[in-house]
Amino acid sequence: VGSTAGAPAGEDASDGRREGGGPAAVQQGGVCPPPRSLGHCLNLAVIRSLFVPGFSVMAREALTEDQADNGAHANVWDPSSAMLDEARQAGMRTLLACCSASLFVPPHALAASPNRMLLATVNAPQPYAKALFRALFSVVFSYDPVGLGIPYAHSLVPDSHYTVMHVAAQLLMVLLSQPAAPPPSAPAAPAAGPRQAPEASSLPRAVPTAPPGPPPAAPPPPLDKMSRLLVALQRPETLRFLVGGFRLLLRNGYASRRTYLPSALVALHCQQELLLLLWRFLSLNRPFCELLVDAEELADVVLALGYFVLSWRDEPAKHSWVHLAILCLLLLSSEEVQAGR
Repeated sequence: VGSTAGAPAGEDASDGRREGGGPAAVQQGGVCPPPRSLGHCLNLAVIRSLFVPGFSVMAREALTEDQADNGAHANVWDPSSAMLDEARQAGMRTLLACCSASLFVPPHALAASPNRMLLATVNAPQPYAKALFRALFSVVFSYDPVGLGIPYAHSLVPDSHYTVMHVAAQLLMVLLSQPAAPPPSAPAAPAAGPRQAPEASSLPRAVPTAPPGPPPAAPPPPLDKMSRLLVALQRPETLRFLVGGFRLLLRNGYASRRTYLPSALVALHCQQELLLLLWRFLSLNRPFCELLVDAEELADVVLALGYFVLSWRDEPAKHSWVHLAILCLLLLSSEEVQAGR
């Protein structure tokens, strides 16, 4: 079902079966596309299952190229229900399981054994890559922990959006943090054996040379498709949506512990994922950083980062997250407007 249903307009619905290199896969000009592995076909089927009408999206919704290019709220995951959220959560957990092989590979072995399932997910064909990216960050940053504003509302009313948001934050973090292999080390110079001193007549004359300059900077690593989609977020309404979402989610870390009634506000358990997402958004999307610095939501974001530093400083297992929070603060303070404030 995942490889046939929900195929976008202008694309053959049976391409999951035909691109295996058989006679039916021959395109115009007699050129046959490279064969796909079983894992690649399984990965593509899981991605397509996230956009199947009647299963993970509403029956009247259809995925098209134009819909994937619209604003922050124009995605097929906007209409939701408990049944649809359950299907989306299962599909995202499957993708997480497929993309987690890099956790068991040492860094020096990433070049020899890359995570092919993660590469297939990051480089998913269009319009599924745009639709998946748009759906993930829309689900994450549209969640309001306050909800109805009633104490213990999360215990009285079932909230399927909470679980979907948590899994979507993990999957979005994985897709935007694709591990790269370390740069190859320079080969060591061969050991020089004993040599005889040259004669005076054979010595070259000293030629004055200019002082050596700084070494050339290494070119930045190429961005993958998901990172390019993040960089391409330029619309003001989309950036304001992201800034407001970060404010609501990050401030929950201390707001859920400062209520008059104990545990009256739902506490998010994905603060570390949100912190890493904030770092990726700040470092890759310059317009987002500029808008956040000029927005009134900056005070809540800075307060949340300071709370993370103070609350995690005594936990050795979270020292890396303390460093990441400090890096976010340094990046924000490097802006002229923020430094003036």
